[in-house]
Amino acid sequence: MAAPLSTIDMCLSSGEEIPIEERDPREVTHHAGQPMAPDGVQVWNPAFDVTPNELVTAIITEMGIVYPPTSKTWRKSAGIRNRRRKMPDYIVRDINLAPSGRLKIDWVRQHMPVLNVIREQFEKEQPFKGYRVAVCIHLEAKTAYLAEVLKAGGAEVSIAGSNPLSTQDDVAAALAVAGINVYSWYNATDEEYKDHLLHLIDDQADIVIDDGGDVVQLLHTERTEIAARVLGGCEETTTGVLRLRSLEKQGALKFPMIAVNDAYCKYLFDNRYGTGESVWSGIMRTTNLITAGKTVVVAGYGWCGKGIAMRAKGLGAKVIVTEVDPVKAIEATWTVSIP
Repeated sequence: MAAPLSTIDMCLSSGEEIPIEERDPREVTHHAGQPMAPDGVQVWNPAFDVTPNELVTAIITEMGIVYPPTSKTWRKSAGIRNRRRKMPDYIVRDINLAPSGRLKIDWVRQHMPVLNVIREQFEKEQPFKGYRVAVCIHLEAKTAYLAEVLKAGGAEVSIAGSNPLSTQDDVAAALAVAGINVYSWYNATDEEYKDHLLHLIDDQADIVIDDGGDVVQLLHTERTEIAARVLGGCEETTTGVLRLRSLEKQGALKFPMIAVNDAYCKYLFDNRYGTGESVWSGIMRTTNLITAGKTVVVAGYGWCGKGIAMRAKGLGAKVIVTEVDPVKAIEATWTVSIP
């Protein structure tokens, strides 16, 4: 995740630097879903020339990238005046859970050496100083530490959970205490989930990190005036990339997005090994059943399906794969069926 963000920043460094007004200090009065009315606006006049080619450097040569359907030079008019609402600092279930969440974040930090090196670099170089970053991702300890690394790099960070069932309330509380705008809680209703994402969007970020495409979709439907100021972002899931390419095909994509899901390190490792292992970890914890001897059906033999089938077989299950692609079906037959 860090590489594409650094790339976006490198492309922005060639443009004119325009300071963003700092938000005034305010009391935190938005807690557990109780809204605080905005008490003012701030104005930022962007004037950047960003070309899609500037988004591609050696660090992401193996990544796919989705471009907006515009001319080679993607320009934000200096005459546009964008209103930035003063937002509440957090919408979390219980701020008193923060100590538990802090323990989780500190523990994962000890096991993320690459991100720690990036953090040291960010702290020195401050690549995101003056920029706001909106993060919509599964909100748990590892992603929380990513948000803190972005903050260490100078960014004003807002974060929301991309799935209400994966948000960890204690981690969300810990981020709020750390000075990051957090809009998420576990088991939110559809209405609450959408409200959280709209709060995230209304912080008016310059860079968007999306997971599944919900934030980008809302930017293109219900917050089009804010989409006009977004410089770019990245999407890490297959679903989100498909939604982006659909927008691109329609000629509707309003800003460049890096398709992180197309990176070798994403699908060869995260999708196959990460998803493959975490799915079975979750199933076994939830059901308290032994996997050996069970019949397991895996729908689809993409990179996630390969990992899930591989781990099921390793645990002693009888694996059946369903697949509409004949080539992938043959691959599944040759790999899953071999003792």
